[in-house]
Formats: sequence, structure tokens, C-alpha cells
Amino acid sequence: MADFFYVWLRLALKDEYPWFIPEYSARPEEIVYNEKQGKSKDFFSQSLQRVFQECHRVLKDDGIMAFTFHHNKTWAWETIARVLLESGFYISASPIVRSEGKSGFHSSEGNIRYDAVLVCRKRPSGENRNGWDEIKRQILSDSVDWARRTLESGVTVNRVDIFTIVMAKSIEYITKAWENLGCFAGIANLLGEMEEIVDDIVTQARTEIKEESKSHDREVKQLVLLLKESEASYLSE
Repeated sequence: MADFFYVWLRLALKDEYPWFIPEYSARPEEIVYNEKQGKSKDFFSQSLQRVFQECHRVLKDDGIMAFTFHHNKTWAWETIARVLLESGFYISASPIVRSEGKSGFHSSEGNIRYDAVLVCRKRPSGENRNGWDEIKRQILSDSVDWARRTLESGVTVNRVDIFTIVMAKSIEYITKAWENLGCFAGIANLLGEMEEIVDDIVTQARTEIKEESKSHDREVKQLVLLLKESEASYLSE
């Protein structure tokens, strides 16, 4: 899509802005993890860190850096959280927005259809001093709210959508509470635990809901019911 729009924008802007002078877009320089292009996870992480560090350098102390993100793998969310923290940011909010229309190429069941808008501010946050169990409950409670908003807007959610919502809320709350939670190496473990909860939600949505036994089970049950409701709606369309 960037290549498509670039050639048209270039016609109007190449005489005004130097970055539109090249005939083609700079897509080969994009920051991605792609083994076929020789771009490793380390390349992805280190390149993002350079970008975020420069953003931190030029941003006013009370300024906001915001960008959209989605991914279906936990390692990518862990990378975003870790690099933001190492670059001096925390996530102050993570609203979820629909990024694909109902008739879009990526709108079929099983594809990612939502982006998280990651709103970042300069560290430290210090606004969440709760322990991990309480933070986990807050993550799931917020995820329930966003999943419910989505369904109430008339749009279904699937397993990948629930994953996106939970991961976005996880890295928001983790970065907010990082001064209290601990070392960078622990982010992968915390997100791994949240991924297991998402897997449990999906499993329960296909079978019977388990009896409550943990502090966050009420929120899990709510997400299961919302996913069941959404899948029933999807099948009836």
C-alpha cells in the first residue's frame, strides 16, 4: 500500500519535500522481522530502539508519542514493551481501533482486524504500584471493557482479536508499573502468562466454562462469554 500511494504523492510533493525525490518508496529500509530479507529479530529490536530513542530526545517532557501496532506473536509485543522502556517511555493508554473494514482482504475470521493505538509518555510513570496479581486482574478487566465495546458496535471479535486486546492492555499496564515490577527480562514471562490465559479463554469458548478458582477468573469468564457471543453472531451472518 505504501508503494501504491507513494507514486501518486510523489507527483505532487517531490518539488517540496526531498524525501519524495526518489522514484520509489523506501520500503526496503523498513523496520521488520523478515528472515527472507535478512532482517532478524535483533535488527527489528535495535532499529526500533534507535527510532524510539530519537523520539525521546526530541519530545517535550510533557509530550506524547503515539503509534499503532498489532501482531499475532507474543515476542513482538514483548519487544515493543522492552524497547519502549529502555528508550525511556511507558504506555499511558492503548485504545483499540478497527483497522480492517468488514469487506477488507484481512477481515475474514482468524485474521488480525484491530490495531492498538499505543500512547506513550516519558518515564517514569509510577502510577501503578500494585502487585502482579492485581495488575493481571486490571488487564483482563480492561480487556473485557474493550471486547464489550467492540461487540456493542456491531463488530465481531475472534481469538486473534482477543489476543490483540489482551496483549495491548498487558504492555500498557506492565510499562506503567515497571518501576514496581522489576527487570526487563521478566516481560517475556509476564506476557507468556497472559498468552496462556488467552489460550484458556479460547478453549473454554469452545467447551464448557470452568468453575471460578482464581482471582481473575471472573474477567476470564466474561471474555469467554463475549467470545462465545461473537462466534455465534459470526456463524449466523
